[in-house]
Amino acid sequence: MGEKAMHFATGDSVAKLLDPPPLSFARAPAPGLAYAPFPPAVLEGRGADLGAGFPALTPRCAAPPHPFATHDVREDDWARFVHDVGTAGKLSGTERVVSNVLPTALSMGFVAGMFVTKGIEKHMRGRRAGAVGKLLDAWNQNFFGPRRMYVVLAQGRTAFNGDLNALPPDIAAYGGSQNDNDDSDSDSSSDSSNGSGRDRSRRSREKHEHERRKQRRQEIHDRRQHRREERQKRRSEKHEDKEKFRLVVAYKPY
Repeated sequence: MGEKAMHFATGDSVAKLLDPPPLSFARAPAPGLAYAPFPPAVLEGRGADLGAGFPALTPRCAAPPHPFATHDVREDDWARFVHDVGTAGKLSGTERVVSNVLPTALSMGFVAGMFVTKGIEKHMRGRRAGAVGKLLDAWNQNFFGPRRMYVVLAQGRTAFNGDLNALPPDIAAYGGSQNDNDDSDSDSSSDSSNGSGRDRSRRSREKHEHERRKQRRQEIHDRRQHRREERQKRRSEKHEDKEKFRLVVAYKPY
């Protein structure tokens, strides 16, 4: 009974938000605009609780002009979108009752009940993020996509819609690691035609040894870089659920 109610609260609310479809879905992209690439634009939520929603503000973009002006996104389009995201992200009454009542129903002590409650609430947050992700997928398909852009719901390094294995566009755009390889070494000295075979053999061995050491250094560098990235990822994930949710608007090349 409880599971059916929870499913209704999350899935059905998204369906209701799209029935009837927003008027924005029916408006074709304006002709005559460049729809050019732009750096990711970000709107931070009101907190780490998705139910707190997002302010009705235009997302910040590092480079002018703002992509909304060049991609035919009007103020009322974005206002409706942000409103729907906030509505889909709110914790339903059914979910709140389940998360608060279940430990008592199981006759647990305070400490055990507190841990169970936190676990259930974390699960509910994931469900709500998934519901908002479905809403974003609909908006991306029917409105933002035709305008050469897409929106991702993100928290920390986690994206909740689109490619779930990829970094959010704002982190992917500015968080790439530099590769300091210097592949310009070139032993271009030519052997004279009358050089001895012994010298050529020695130079060949030295060149081979040089390449082997260079490859070894690169392998060590790559392993260290991988370990640093893994440590950073673990630290980020540890504190991720305390970070604010955000909406990231990014360019869609096709």
